[in-house]
Amino acid sequence: MDPTTLGVTVAIKVFNFNVMSPKNREKQYLDLKNEILIATQLCSPYLISLYSVVAEPRLCLVLEYCSNGSLFHLLKNTDYPVTWSILFKWAFEMTKGLLALHNANIVHRDIKSLNILVTENFELKVADFGLSRQLVEVNHVTLTKLRGTYTYTAPEIYDGDNYTPKADIYSASLVVWELLEKALTGVYKTPYSEYKNLTLDFQII
Repeated sequence: MDPTTLGVTVAIKVFNFNVMSPKNREKQYLDLKNEILIATQLCSPYLISLYSVVAEPRLCLVLEYCSNGSLFHLLKNTDYPVTWSILFKWAFEMTKGLLALHNANIVHRDIKSLNILVTENFELKVADFGLSRQLVEVNHVTLTKLRGTYTYTAPEIYDGDNYTPKADIYSASLVVWELLEKALTGVYKTPYSEYKNLTLDFQII
């Protein structure tokens, strides 16, 4: 199915490699290759769908559109009430998305509220598979490298351990903490916000 011919609203993820340094360009090419490979392998209502890849005039991915944006922006910038039933529902949906990845022997490596998208019906979908990798021997060296977002990275990764599904679960637990904080106080807080040197966009690339 080509959603662009059926009047379906889509999201466009555009890549501009020309403005990157050669080192970062190489990393981004590899991340893009893996994102396409993984997105085309998986099919789950709890994962963002990749519809198409466009090469010209600029390289971009045609993705499923989630009209309510990221979970991060919904929690931070709106008054949407996080009730206990909503909290458990969203935790379940995020976990099902992770389960779909892990059952395919894939680790996400960058689970955070910015990478959890919210549909028109307020359902959650795991997105952004650029740092995701299959748990196979050829990726052994890659899985030992520190990648992701500081505030969501599992402690064992800082000690040099490989990324495993357990690291994704740790990251997901921090997203649940964000939901709990909003449910209990009505105010959004980022994980470890008391440490001013750690910001949500402080990413390890």
